[in-house]
Amino acid sequence: CAGSYSVTRTWTAKDGCNNSSTASQTINVQDITAPTITTVASDQTVLCDGAGNSLEFQAWLNTNAGSSATDNCSSLTWSNEILSVIPQCGGTSKTLVRFSATDACNNSKKTTALFTILDLIPPTLITVASDLTVECDGNGNTLDLNSWLSNNGGATATDLCGKVTWSNNFTTLSDDCGKTGSANVIFKATDDCGNFITTTAKFGIKDTIAPIAPTAPSNLTVSCAGDVPVTIALTTTDICSGTISALGKDTIVQGNCPNSFVLTRTWTFADACNNSSTTVQIITVEDKTTPIIAPLPATSTISCPATPVFTIATATDGCGSAFTLTSTDVTTPGVCTGSYSVTRTWTATDGCNNSSTASQTINVQDITAPTITAQASNITVECDGSGNQTAIAG
Repeated sequence: CAGSYSVTRTWTAKDGCNNSSTASQTINVQDITAPTITTVASDQTVLCDGAGNSLEFQAWLNTNAGSSATDNCSSLTWSNEILSVIPQCGGTSKTLVRFSATDACNNSKKTTALFTILDLIPPTLITVASDLTVECDGNGNTLDLNSWLSNNGGATATDLCGKVTWSNNFTTLSDDCGKTGSANVIFKATDDCGNFITTTAKFGIKDTIAPIAPTAPSNLTVSCAGDVPVTIALTTTDICSGTISALGKDTIVQGNCPNSFVLTRTWTFADACNNSSTTVQIITVEDKTTPIIAPLPATSTISCPATPVFTIATATDGCGSAFTLTSTDVTTPGVCTGSYSVTRTWTATDGCNNSSTASQTINVQDITAPTITAQASNITVECDGSGNQTAIAG
C-alpha cells in the first residue's frame, strides 16, 4: 500500500586490485497508524419535507457530516455506514451514521453523528370551516349536527410530514327559543407530531316556520247575541315548540241595530320563537225574531151607553231587546146609531224593526128600550072632515 515499503542498502568493499565484497541491510516500512480525526462528524437537524429529506441527507453524507481527518502516510478514503434508523412521529426519524476515514493501508478511524428530521410546522388549512344554520326538526337536528361535525364544518387541511387528525371542542348547543340553539365550534387539525392549526365556525338551529293552525269551528249565523257560543280553546302541535293552546279573541263590527253585528273570533297560535298563525270563525248575528205580544181578551160585546175599556197589552222579545208598544183604534159603525165596534191593534217593534201585532175588539150594541117619562093623555076633537090629521100629529 502507499504507506508500506522496504529499503535495502547494499554496501560494496573494493580494493585496489578490484577485489570486492558486498553486504546488505534491509529496512521495511509499514503503515499501521490509523488516520487522525481532526474534526468529528456533526449532528444535523432538518425540518421534514415529507419526502424523507433525501437531498439534505445525501448532502450531509457527502460532506462526511462535516468531519475531517489526516494521515501521515497516504491519502484517505471516506465511507459511511447507517447504524440505525429510528422512526419518530409522522415522516420524521433519527438516523445514526458512522463515518470512516481509511488510509491506503486500510487503517481507519471512525466518527459518529445523528441526522434528525423534525416536524415543527402545523398542517396547512386548505378550506376553513363554514357556518351552518338548519331549520328546526324538533329532535335537536342530530343528523345535521353530527354530519357537520364529522365533516369538520367543511374544513380541509394537509400536512407535509404525515396524516392530519381532526378534533373539535363541541359539547352542547345553547338553549334558545323552543328547541333551537347554537354553538361556536373550534375544529383542530393536528399532525402526527402534535403540531396543530384551528378554524372556528358556528352551527345553529333556527325556527322560521309558523305553527299549523287547526281548523276553526264552522261559521255561524244566529238570531240573538245570547245565542253566540262562548269561546273555546283550540290546540295545535308545533314541530319546534310542542303543544300550543289558544283562546279565541273576539272583535265586533256593529250592524244597523243593537242585535245585528258580525263577530270575528280569531285564534292566534304563537310558538316559542314568535312565529304565529291564525284561524278564524265568523259569527253573524241577525235579529229577525219579532217581539211576542201576550194574548189579548177575545172579542166582547157591551151595551150602549157603556164605552169600550181595553186591556193594556204586554210583550216580550226573544233576544231581550228593547221594544216599543203602540196602539191604534178603528171604529166601525153598526146598523144603528147606538151600535158600533172598536178594534184596538197593538204593535210591538224591537230595535231591529221586527214587529208583531195583536188586536182586541169590543162590540157596542143598543138593546135597551127607551124609557117613557110621561103617559099619553086622551083627547077628543070635533071631526074636521079630513081625518083630523093635525090634531093627531099634535
